Amino acid sequence: MKLIYCYIAHFRNIENQEVSLSDEFVCHYRESKLLIEKQEKNPLMDYIYDNGFMSNIKIIVGKTGSGKTNFLQLIGMDEWRRIESDASDAYLLLYKMHDGNVFFAEEVGLGHKKRAYYFTYDFDKHVVLSTTPATKADKENTYIVNAFDRYAFANCPYEDERQEGVYHTDTFIPRIIAQYGKASISMECDFLKEYLSHFAEESIKRKASLVIKWNNWQNKIHSDLDEKLVKKEYWTYKDRAKEQKEKNLRSGQYDKPVQYDKKSTPKSRFIHDLMVDFAIYLRKWAEQVDYEFPEKYYRYAGMVHDLGVEDPRELPDGEKIGILKRIDWLCQYIDYHTDEETSNRGLVWQIGSDIRDFFHLLSKMDDKYFTDTEFSIPVMDIDITEVSQVKIHKRDLT
Repeated sequence: MKLIYCYIAHFRNIENQEVSLSDEFVCHYRESKLLIEKQEKNPLMDYIYDNGFMSNIKIIVGKTGSGKTNFLQLIGMDEWRRIESDASDAYLLLYKMHDGNVFFAEEVGLGHKKRAYYFTYDFDKHVVLSTTPATKADKENTYIVNAFDRYAFANCPYEDERQEGVYHTDTFIPRIIAQYGKASISMECDFLKEYLSHFAEESIKRKASLVIKWNNWQNKIHSDLDEKLVKKEYWTYKDRAKEQKEKNLRSGQYDKPVQYDKKSTPKSRFIHDLMVDFAIYLRKWAEQVDYEFPEKYYRYAGMVHDLGVEDPRELPDGEKIGILKRIDWLCQYIDYHTDEETSNRGLVWQIGSDIRDFFHLLSKMDDKYFTDTEFSIPVMDIDITEVSQVKIHKRDLT
Protein backbone atom coordinates (compact mmCIF):
# COMPACT_ATOMS: atom_id res chain seq x y z
CA MET A 1 0.00 0.00 0.00
CA LYS A 2 1.35 3.43 -1.00
CA LEU A 3 0.11 6.93 -0.28
CA ILE A 4 -0.35 8.50 -3.74
CA TYR A 5 -2.51 11.60 -3.28
CA CYS A 6 -3.88 14.07 -0.75
CA TYR A 7 -6.72 16.53 -1.14
CA ILE A 8 -7.00 19.08 1.67
CA ALA A 9 -10.13 21.22 1.77
CA HIS A 10 -8.95 22.78 5.01
CA PHE A 11 -6.44 21.77 7.66
CA ARG A 12 -4.86 24.47 9.84
CA ASN A 13 -3.38 26.98 7.37
CA ILE A 14 -3.83 24.77 4.27
CA GLU A 15 -6.90 25.47 2.13
CA ASN A 16 -8.10 23.75 -1.06
CA GLN A 17 -4.77 22.11 -1.83
CA GLU A 18 -3.88 18.98 -3.81
CA VAL A 19 -0.63 17.08 -3.25
CA SER A 20 0.46 14.37 -5.68
CA LEU A 21 2.82 11.72 -4.30
CA SER A 22 2.90 9.28 -7.23
CA ASP A 23 4.73 8.91 -10.52
CA GLU A 24 2.18 6.33 -11.67
CA PHE A 25 -1.14 8.10 -11.19
CA VAL A 26 -2.62 11.57 -11.68
CA CYS A 27 -5.45 12.22 -9.23
CA HIS A 28 -7.94 15.03 -8.70
CA TYR A 29 -10.82 15.57 -6.31
CA ARG A 30 -13.50 17.83 -7.80
CA GLU A 31 -17.08 18.45 -6.65
CA SER A 32 -17.04 15.38 -4.37
CA LYS A 33 -15.79 13.16 -7.21
CA LEU A 34 -12.45 11.43 -7.43
CA LEU A 35 -10.68 11.18 -10.79
CA ILE A 36 -7.71 8.83 -11.21
CA GLU A 37 -5.69 8.44 -14.39
CA LYS A 38 -2.71 6.24 -15.11
CA GLN A 39 0.40 8.18 -15.98
CA GLU A 40 2.77 7.11 -18.72
CA LYS A 41 6.23 6.23 -17.58
CA ASN A 42 8.67 9.11 -17.88
CA PRO A 43 12.05 7.87 -19.20
CA LEU A 44 13.75 10.78 -17.47
CA MET A 45 12.88 9.25 -14.11
CA ASP A 46 15.08 6.21 -14.88
CA TYR A 47 18.01 8.57 -15.16
CA ILE A 48 17.12 10.44 -11.98
CA TYR A 49 16.42 7.27 -10.01
CA ASP A 50 19.38 5.42 -11.62
CA ASN A 51 17.17 2.62 -13.03
CA GLY A 52 15.64 1.66 -9.73
CA PHE A 53 18.59 2.32 -7.42
CA MET A 54 16.23 4.62 -5.54
CA SER A 55 12.54 5.39 -5.99
CA ASN A 56 9.47 6.94 -4.40
CA ILE A 57 11.39 9.96 -3.14
CA LYS A 58 9.35 13.12 -2.66
CA ILE A 59 10.64 16.52 -1.55
CA ILE A 60 8.32 19.11 -0.02
CA VAL A 61 9.60 22.64 -0.59
CA GLY A 62 8.11 25.90 0.65
CA LYS A 63 8.70 29.03 2.65
CA THR A 64 8.53 29.05 6.42
CA GLY A 65 4.87 29.08 7.44
CA SER A 66 3.58 27.74 4.12
CA GLY A 67 2.30 24.50 5.68
CA LYS A 68 5.02 21.88 5.09
CA THR A 69 5.03 20.65 8.68
CA ASN A 70 1.24 20.82 8.92
CA PHE A 71 0.96 18.65 5.81
CA LEU A 72 3.29 16.03 7.31
CA GLN A 73 1.37 16.13 10.58
CA LEU A 74 -1.87 15.61 8.70
CA ILE A 75 -0.42 12.38 7.30
CA GLY A 76 1.29 11.24 10.48
CA MET A 77 -0.83 12.31 13.47
CA ASP A 78 -2.28 9.52 15.54
CA GLU A 79 -5.92 8.45 15.41
CA TRP A 80 -6.95 10.16 18.63
CA ARG A 81 -5.83 13.58 17.40
CA ARG A 82 -7.39 12.83 14.04
CA ILE A 83 -10.73 12.14 15.69
CA GLU A 84 -10.47 15.23 17.92
CA SER A 85 -9.96 17.52 14.92
CA ASP A 86 -12.55 16.02 12.55
CA ALA A 87 -15.09 18.74 13.39
CA SER A 88 -12.94 21.43 11.78
CA ASP A 89 -10.82 19.51 9.25
CA ALA A 90 -11.68 18.20 5.79
CA TYR A 91 -9.31 16.11 3.69
CA LEU A 92 -8.79 12.89 1.73
CA LEU A 93 -5.76 10.57 1.84
CA LEU A 94 -5.66 8.13 -1.08
CA TYR A 95 -3.56 4.97 -1.16
CA LYS A 96 -2.89 2.45 -3.93
CA MET A 97 -3.23 -1.09 -2.69
CA HIS A 98 -1.00 -3.86 -4.00
CA ASP A 99 -3.44 -5.71 -6.24
CA GLY A 100 -5.04 -4.56 -9.49
CA ASN A 101 -7.11 -1.39 -9.51
CA VAL A 102 -7.86 -1.43 -5.79
CA PHE A 103 -7.44 1.74 -3.72
CA PHE A 104 -7.84 2.65 -0.08
CA ALA A 105 -9.06 6.02 1.20
CA GLU A 106 -9.12 7.82 4.54
CA GLU A 107 -11.68 10.62 4.47
CA VAL A 108 -12.51 13.30 7.02
CA GLY A 109 -15.11 16.04 6.71
CA LEU A 110 -15.91 15.59 3.01
CA GLY A 111 -19.56 14.67 3.22
CA HIS A 112 -18.80 12.23 6.04
CA LYS A 113 -17.53 12.98 9.51
CA LYS A 114 -14.84 10.33 9.06
CA ARG A 115 -14.51 7.04 7.30
CA ALA A 116 -11.99 4.64 5.80
CA TYR A 117 -12.90 2.44 2.86
CA TYR A 118 -11.48 0.61 -0.12
CA PHE A 119 -12.75 0.52 -3.67
CA THR A 120 -11.99 -0.58 -7.22
CA TYR A 121 -11.56 2.08 -9.89
CA ASP A 122 -12.67 1.72 -13.53
CA PHE A 123 -10.02 3.55 -15.57
CA ASP A 124 -12.03 3.24 -18.82
CA LYS A 125 -15.17 4.87 -17.47
CA HIS A 126 -13.34 6.97 -14.86
CA VAL A 127 -15.71 6.01 -12.08
CA VAL A 128 -15.36 4.65 -8.57
CA LEU A 129 -17.05 1.29 -8.27
CA SER A 130 -18.77 0.19 -5.09
CA THR A 131 -17.00 1.15 -1.88
CA THR A 132 -16.60 -1.15 1.09
CA PRO A 133 -15.92 -0.01 4.67
CA ALA A 134 -12.42 -0.91 5.75
CA THR A 135 -11.56 -3.56 8.27
CA LYS A 136 -8.31 -4.38 9.98
CA ALA A 137 -7.54 -7.03 7.36
CA ASP A 138 -7.90 -4.55 4.48
CA LYS A 139 -4.91 -2.49 5.50
CA GLU A 140 -2.31 -4.99 4.30
CA ASN A 141 -0.41 -4.80 7.60
CA THR A 142 0.48 -1.20 6.80
CA TYR A 143 1.76 1.29 9.38
CA ILE A 144 2.62 4.96 8.94
CA VAL A 145 5.67 5.94 10.99
CA ASN A 146 5.76 9.62 11.92
CA ALA A 147 9.45 10.11 12.72
CA PHE A 148 10.68 13.63 13.43
CA ASP A 149 13.17 15.69 15.41
CA ARG A 150 11.16 17.15 18.27
CA TYR A 151 13.72 19.97 18.63
CA ALA A 152 12.68 21.22 15.18
CA PHE A 153 9.53 22.71 16.78
CA ALA A 154 9.16 25.79 18.96
CA ASN A 155 6.18 23.97 20.49
CA CYS A 156 6.29 20.28 19.71
CA PRO A 157 2.74 19.08 18.88
CA TYR A 158 3.25 15.63 20.40
CA GLU A 159 3.71 14.28 23.90
CA ASP A 160 7.22 13.59 25.19
CA GLU A 161 6.80 9.81 25.24
CA ARG A 162 7.22 7.82 22.09
CA GLN A 163 3.95 6.21 21.00
CA GLU A 164 5.12 2.92 19.56
CA GLY A 165 2.15 0.84 20.59
CA VAL A 166 -0.50 0.57 17.88
CA TYR A 167 -4.20 0.41 18.61
CA HIS A 168 -6.02 -1.24 15.71
CA THR A 169 -9.45 -0.03 14.70
CA ASP A 170 -11.59 -0.48 11.62
CA THR A 171 -11.08 3.13 10.49
CA PHE A 172 -7.71 4.74 9.90
CA ILE A 173 -4.38 3.13 9.13
CA PRO A 174 -2.36 2.81 12.37
CA ARG A 175 0.24 5.51 13.04
CA ILE A 176 3.40 5.22 15.10
CA ILE A 177 4.74 8.45 16.63
CA ALA A 178 8.52 8.06 16.83
CA GLN A 179 10.26 11.32 17.70
CA TYR A 180 13.97 11.47 18.34
CA GLY A 181 16.51 14.00 19.55
CA LYS A 182 18.89 16.20 17.64
CA ALA A 183 19.92 14.86 14.24
CA SER A 184 23.58 14.74 13.34
CA ILE A 185 24.70 16.24 10.05
CA SER A 186 26.98 13.22 9.69
CA MET A 187 23.89 11.07 9.01
CA GLU A 188 23.00 13.09 5.92
CA CYS A 189 26.62 13.14 4.74
CA ASP A 190 26.92 9.40 5.28
CA PHE A 191 23.80 8.63 3.23
CA LEU A 192 24.83 10.96 0.41
CA LYS A 193 28.35 9.56 0.21
CA GLU A 194 26.96 6.03 0.18
CA TYR A 195 24.71 6.98 -2.75
CA LEU A 196 27.53 8.62 -4.72
CA SER A 197 29.86 5.67 -4.12
CA HIS A 198 27.66 3.52 -6.40
CA PHE A 199 28.64 5.57 -9.43
CA ALA A 200 31.76 4.99 -11.51
CA GLU A 201 34.86 7.00 -10.63
CA GLU A 202 34.52 9.02 -13.85
CA SER A 203 30.83 9.81 -13.23
CA ILE A 204 30.06 13.49 -12.97
CA LYS A 205 27.76 12.74 -10.03
CA ARG A 206 30.78 11.77 -7.90
CA LYS A 207 32.03 15.34 -8.35
CA ALA A 208 29.00 16.83 -6.58
CA SER A 209 29.97 19.50 -4.06
CA LEU A 210 28.36 21.30 -1.18
CA VAL A 211 28.59 25.01 -2.06
CA ILE A 212 27.69 27.92 0.24
CA LYS A 213 27.88 31.60 -0.74
CA TRP A 214 28.55 34.33 1.81
CA ASN A 215 25.37 36.35 1.08
CA ASN A 216 22.19 34.32 1.50
CA TRP A 217 19.79 36.31 3.68
CA GLN A 218 20.05 40.09 3.99
CA ASN A 219 18.71 40.92 0.52
CA LYS A 220 15.51 38.99 1.17
CA ILE A 221 14.25 42.03 3.09
CA HIS A 222 14.20 45.08 0.83
CA SER A 223 15.19 47.78 3.27
CA ASP A 224 18.43 49.41 4.40
CA LEU A 225 19.93 49.73 7.86
CA ASP A 226 21.42 52.95 9.15
CA GLU A 227 24.82 53.39 7.50
CA LYS A 228 26.59 54.24 10.76
CA LEU A 229 25.12 51.15 12.44
CA VAL A 230 26.31 48.92 9.59
CA LYS A 231 29.86 50.31 9.63
CA LYS A 232 30.14 49.92 13.38
CA GLU A 233 28.35 46.65 14.15
CA TYR A 234 27.52 44.88 10.86
CA TRP A 235 30.63 45.45 8.76
CA THR A 236 31.91 42.81 6.34
CA TYR A 237 35.29 42.16 4.80
CA LYS A 238 33.51 42.31 1.46
CA ASP A 239 32.42 45.92 2.04
CA ARG A 240 35.82 46.97 3.37
CA ALA A 241 37.52 45.45 0.32
CA LYS A 242 35.12 47.36 -1.91
CA GLU A 243 35.95 50.63 -0.12
CA GLN A 244 39.67 49.99 -0.55
CA LYS A 245 39.29 49.32 -4.26
CA GLU A 246 37.29 52.52 -4.75
CA LYS A 247 39.91 54.51 -2.81
CA ASN A 248 42.71 53.02 -4.92
CA LEU A 249 40.87 53.91 -8.12
CA ARG A 250 40.42 57.52 -7.00
CA SER A 251 44.14 57.80 -6.26
CA GLY A 252 45.16 56.18 -9.55
CA GLN A 253 46.52 53.01 -7.91
CA TYR A 254 44.65 50.68 -10.24
CA ASP A 255 46.73 47.56 -9.58
CA LYS A 256 47.14 47.89 -5.83
CA PRO A 257 45.83 44.73 -4.09
CA VAL A 258 43.37 44.84 -1.20
CA GLN A 259 45.12 44.79 2.18
CA TYR A 260 43.61 42.67 4.98
CA ASP A 261 44.70 42.42 8.59
CA LYS A 262 47.50 39.89 9.00
CA LYS A 263 45.51 37.50 11.19
CA SER A 264 42.62 37.06 8.74
CA THR A 265 42.43 34.31 6.12
CA PRO A 266 39.95 33.59 3.30
CA LYS A 267 38.34 31.09 5.67
CA SER A 268 37.97 33.51 8.59
CA ARG A 269 36.78 36.29 6.29
CA PHE A 270 34.15 34.06 4.67
CA ILE A 271 32.79 32.76 7.98
CA HIS A 272 32.66 36.27 9.45
CA ASP A 273 30.81 37.71 6.44
CA LEU A 274 28.41 34.74 6.36
CA MET A 275 27.44 35.34 9.99
CA VAL A 276 27.13 39.10 9.46
CA ASP A 277 24.88 38.50 6.47
CA PHE A 278 22.48 36.55 8.70
CA ALA A 279 22.74 39.18 11.45
CA ILE A 280 21.81 41.96 9.00
CA TYR A 281 18.80 39.93 7.92
CA LEU A 282 17.72 39.59 11.55
CA ARG A 283 18.30 43.29 12.26
CA LYS A 284 16.15 44.28 9.26
CA TRP A 285 13.46 41.87 10.44
CA ALA A 286 13.65 43.35 13.95
CA GLU A 287 12.73 46.79 12.60
CA GLN A 288 9.44 45.39 11.29
CA VAL A 289 8.14 43.83 14.51
CA ASP A 290 5.71 45.56 16.86
CA TYR A 291 7.84 46.84 19.74
CA GLU A 292 4.76 47.12 21.98
CA PHE A 293 3.94 43.42 21.53
CA PRO A 294 3.12 41.51 23.67
CA GLU A 295 2.62 43.91 26.65
CA LYS A 296 0.08 46.08 24.84
CA TYR A 297 -2.12 43.13 23.87
CA TYR A 298 -1.80 40.55 26.66
CA ARG A 299 -2.33 41.13 30.36
CA TYR A 300 0.07 38.43 31.52
CA ALA A 301 2.87 39.15 29.06
CA GLY A 302 6.45 40.04 29.86
CA MET A 303 8.00 36.72 30.91
CA VAL A 304 11.63 36.49 29.77
CA HIS A 305 13.78 33.34 29.77
CA ASP A 306 17.39 33.74 30.89
CA LEU A 307 19.22 32.64 27.74
CA GLY A 308 22.45 34.55 28.14
CA VAL A 309 21.67 38.06 26.86
CA GLU A 310 21.15 41.15 28.96
CA ASP A 311 17.60 42.11 27.89
CA PRO A 312 16.02 40.41 24.84
CA ARG A 313 13.16 42.93 24.94
CA GLU A 314 15.58 45.59 23.65
CA LEU A 315 17.78 45.68 20.54
CA PRO A 316 21.53 45.04 21.00
CA ASP A 317 22.48 48.28 19.21
CA GLY A 318 25.55 49.84 20.81
CA GLU A 319 26.51 46.70 22.72
CA LYS A 320 30.16 45.65 22.38
CA ILE A 321 29.56 41.97 21.61
CA GLY A 322 30.72 39.44 19.00
CA ILE A 323 28.70 38.53 15.96
CA LEU A 324 27.45 35.20 17.37
CA LYS A 325 26.21 36.92 20.53
CA ARG A 326 24.52 39.58 18.36
CA ILE A 327 22.74 36.88 16.34
CA ASP A 328 21.53 35.20 19.54
CA TRP A 329 20.26 38.52 20.94
CA LEU A 330 18.43 39.49 17.73
CA CYS A 331 16.75 36.07 17.51
CA GLN A 332 15.49 36.40 21.08
CA TYR A 333 14.31 39.95 20.42
CA ILE A 334 12.26 38.86 17.39
CA ASP A 335 10.76 35.90 19.25
CA TYR A 336 9.83 38.03 22.25
CA HIS A 337 8.00 40.61 20.14
CA THR A 338 6.20 38.10 17.88
CA ASP A 339 5.40 34.99 19.96
CA GLU A 340 3.27 35.43 23.08
CA GLU A 341 3.56 31.72 24.01
CA THR A 342 7.30 31.03 23.89
CA SER A 343 8.55 34.58 24.61
CA ASN A 344 12.24 34.90 23.69
CA ARG A 345 12.70 31.12 23.41
CA GLY A 346 10.88 30.49 20.16
CA LEU A 347 11.51 29.18 16.68
CA VAL A 348 13.75 32.06 15.55
CA TRP A 349 16.00 31.52 18.57
CA GLN A 350 16.24 27.82 17.68
CA ILE A 351 17.15 28.71 14.09
CA GLY A 352 19.81 31.07 15.40
CA SER A 353 21.23 28.18 17.44
CA ASP A 354 21.51 26.18 14.24
CA ILE A 355 23.38 29.02 12.54
CA ARG A 356 25.82 29.24 15.45
CA ASP A 357 26.34 25.48 15.30
CA PHE A 358 27.06 25.85 11.61
CA PHE A 359 29.69 28.48 12.44
CA HIS A 360 31.53 25.95 14.61
CA LEU A 361 31.18 23.27 11.94
CA LEU A 362 32.75 25.49 9.26
CA SER A 363 35.54 26.41 11.66
CA LYS A 364 36.60 22.74 11.67
CA MET A 365 36.88 22.55 7.87
CA ASP A 366 40.21 22.73 5.99
CA ASP A 367 41.20 26.19 4.71
CA LYS A 368 41.54 24.87 1.15
CA TYR A 369 37.75 24.77 0.73
CA PHE A 370 37.34 28.52 1.31
CA THR A 371 37.62 31.70 -0.67
CA ASP A 372 36.60 35.14 0.58
CA THR A 373 33.09 34.65 -0.84
CA GLU A 374 32.46 30.90 -1.05
CA PHE A 375 32.79 27.58 0.74
CA SER A 376 32.92 24.57 -1.58
CA ILE A 377 33.70 20.98 -0.59
CA PRO A 378 33.26 17.82 -2.70
CA VAL A 379 30.79 15.54 -0.96
CA MET A 380 33.23 12.65 -1.25
CA ASP A 381 35.80 14.72 0.66
CA ILE A 382 33.60 15.33 3.69
CA ASP A 383 35.21 13.62 6.67
CA ILE A 384 32.37 12.06 8.63
CA THR A 385 34.56 11.35 11.66
CA GLU A 386 35.52 15.02 11.85
CA VAL A 387 31.98 16.41 11.89
CA SER A 388 30.11 13.55 13.55
CA GLN A 389 30.07 15.29 16.90
CA VAL A 390 28.61 18.50 15.52
CA LYS A 391 24.86 18.54 15.90
CA ILE A 392 22.62 20.52 13.57
CA HIS A 393 18.82 20.64 13.62
CA LYS A 394 17.09 20.18 10.27
CA ARG A 395 15.15 23.37 9.67
CA ASP A 396 13.17 25.50 6.96
CA LEU A 397 15.35 28.53 6.40
CA THR A 398 14.11 31.01 3.94
